Amino acid sequence: MPAPRSPNPVAPDFLVIGTAKAGTTSLHHILSTHPDVCLSTPKETWFFDGPAYAQGVDHYLARHFAEARPGQLRGEVATSYLYAPFVAERLAQAAPGARLIAILRDPVERAFSDWWMMHSRGWEPLFFEEAIADNLRRLEEGPDFSDPADWVAHLDAIRRDGRIRHRTYVDYGFYGEQLARYAAQGFGPDRLLVLQFEQLRRQGPGYFDQVHAFLGLDKPAPEALEQTATPQNEALPSRRIGQAVHLLHRTGVSRLVPTGVKDAAKRVLGRMKRSQTMAPGTRAMLSELYRERLLQGTGTARLDGGLEGFDMGLWKSMAPAPRVREES
Repeated sequence: MPAPRSPNPVAPDFLVIGTAKAGTTSLHHILSTHPDVCLSTPKETWFFDGPAYAQGVDHYLARHFAEARPGQLRGEVATSYLYAPFVAERLAQAAPGARLIAILRDPVERAFSDWWMMHSRGWEPLFFEEAIADNLRRLEEGPDFSDPADWVAHLDAIRRDGRIRHRTYVDYGFYGEQLARYAAQGFGPDRLLVLQFEQLRRQGPGYFDQVHAFLGLDKPAPEALEQTATPQNEALPSRRIGQAVHLLHRTGVSRLVPTGVKDAAKRVLGRMKRSQTMAPGTRAMLSELYRERLLQGTGTARLDGGLEGFDMGLWKSMAPAPRVREES
């Protein structure tokens, strides 16, 4: 029976760094049931990409891991850490011994799922095609979030005001560039595990066994895996309801809602999300963009080499573009 790794006395032992809408909630649940793991409170602290970083890692550990017992691994699940450009350097400096886990998802499907969550919660007033067009304009005109102040202002607008300041649906899927930043900071395969959301869909929650092996933990209990089969909180059916539920989460009242009621609501919401569609032209445009950014790569930011067991064929957006038959 493998024993957990000795916790780093001055840093978190592991972080799930993203990406958003790729099964990180399921992984958080499985890890939270493990007796040798203490996850941060709250789930996402926004420490390494927020202003609290200036207070130091000791503050981070004292505030967010106060209940950690001796011998437990301390970890956080934060979907923004892979994306924010400056976090890789911060983690290399503040948590040099930490192990990182990234879960990637077909970038086109990920962008749509991210938009749907934001739109249905009332944070995103634009429809998908409009939001993508605005996102592409931001990529041309900035900001690129290399300045932490721009990123903090963006997060604050969502968390505090419930509105989108800058749209990031498209560039959250530029995985090659994001992983390259971590590689440049010394996070090699021994310290960065890259998983694929679609493999989780195929194999079920047992796919996360490799996370436990990577962290030196026993496999999770079967009952923990069974609970991850319930639908996740994808979205809400109207903006007003979304805003109301957001308030319930912020105030903690949502914890009083029975689990059975939550699960039933999630099943309904999942069906509603599946009824949404993406315009074929938008899908084709995004697929072409991601093929260029991920397969051809930009400089050293390549994704099609060095990721053992990563099946690009599971991503519809990576399929070859259809040939246009020329008229004779």
